[in-house]
Amino acid sequence: AISNHLTFLTDACDDTLSRAMDGILDYAKEQISLGIWQQHQIDALKKNLQTISIDNSTQLPVGLIIESVSEQSSIKRKVLRKYSESYAPDTIIASNSSYFLPSQLSKYVHH
Repeated sequence: AISNHLTFLTDACDDTLSRAMDGILDYAKEQISLGIWQQHQIDALKKNLQTISIDNSTQLPVGLIIESVSEQSSIKRKVLRKYSESYAPDTIIASNSSYFLPSQLSKYVHH
């Protein structure tokens, strides 16, 4: 988002999305106060970072999806299957998992 790429946060729970956005903006403000980020980066973040319900996210033309749900196989399996079934075959679907091996998750994605 700070590099001027339209970026969407998605979750099944609107409260979680709101808290995530608040946390990201708080982090950005901290980076400014430390002199690490500049104001134009926060402006780009605010412009390009949007939240959307997971049910509405499949309406978007997306090139890359990075899931980062809880490290529970049932949740990851459900999310990966939904994304695989809902998005175009050329959409890259990745996982932000520190526990599961890619081979354990790839069977749920048919891209």
